[in-house]
Amino acid sequence: MKCSWKGVEPNDRVKLIIELFKFSRGYWQSTPFTIITMDFCKEQFMPKKYWYDNWTQYIPEEERLCVTNFGHIYHMQEYEFRLIFDLTIQVNGLHKIEFKAWAYDEDNKLRNTSICFEIEGYFNRI
Repeated sequence: MKCSWKGVEPNDRVKLIIELFKFSRGYWQSTPFTIITMDFCKEQFMPKKYWYDNWTQYIPEEERLCVTNFGHIYHMQEYEFRLIFDLTIQVNGLHKIEFKAWAYDEDNKLRNTSICFEIEGYFNRI
């Protein structure tokens, strides 16, 4: 996996918002499930963070640099990507997880670049 976020610097702070939406009656509806971090680079490789179990634990220790390092390549270990949520409410159906990230320079000024992507899938009760 190659870090290709142009216009950011290795020491930039990254604000990340992850939101879950449910497709219902022809529209994407917001849900109460949101994760926000004001400094993703500090938390990217913390074992107790949600993304560690599903992504960053598979990056070798010697390659653990923030995503703001343009051109850096993560040589990921092969793994099966499975999202399992322990919820007490009904969440069946089509959902999407939306990821939005913004970079801030050393003076805490918002950079003129951001990232947004989403993953769609069906949730089923196990």
